[in-house]
Amino acid sequence: MKYFVEVVGSGPSPLIFLPGTGWGGNVGQSIAEALSNSYTVHMIDLPGIGRGEGLSGRISMKDAAGWVKGYMDEQGWKSATIIGHSLGGAIGLSTASFHPDRVDKLVLLDIGFARIERFPVSMFGTTGYFLPIISGLHRLFGPRFLGQDGEKKNRFQCENRRRNGITDHKPRSQR
Repeated sequence: MKYFVEVVGSGPSPLIFLPGTGWGGNVGQSIAEALSNSYTVHMIDLPGIGRGEGLSGRISMKDAAGWVKGYMDEQGWKSATIIGHSLGGAIGLSTASFHPDRVDKLVLLDIGFARIERFPVSMFGTTGYFLPIISGLHRLFGPRFLGQDGEKKNRFQCENRRRNGITDHKPRSQR
């Protein structure tokens, strides 16, 4: 299985951050920076949504939990803390349910309870018809398709930092 992961921190305990639908794992960057002294944070793109390899066929929550367990196995971890946002939270919850001995702590952020349809029209209106197409284009053409190439992304991050009164680029834990 091919995972796309960004790692932040050098703490003694492993932590997995799972984003919500449509986001790359690095949406958890501020969380990772805040926890970087206590954890080594692995921000993982969800399968088939981000830059990692997708899961084939019809996916169950047990399959998604197995995908997380597979990553932990690759890393040689007996267990890890999981933080999951939205769909990532549902996957984290499934991992804790199907593999309880592998999850030290579980933090759920804004986890929904509704089933997400293949074309989530009831949730997003007619835009829901385009979400699978957008996801496919992102997988084919990468972040450049959505304007997230290095220069634009860096400019966006710098503007956000200035807007929030942050003038240096050190992790929050070192400010």
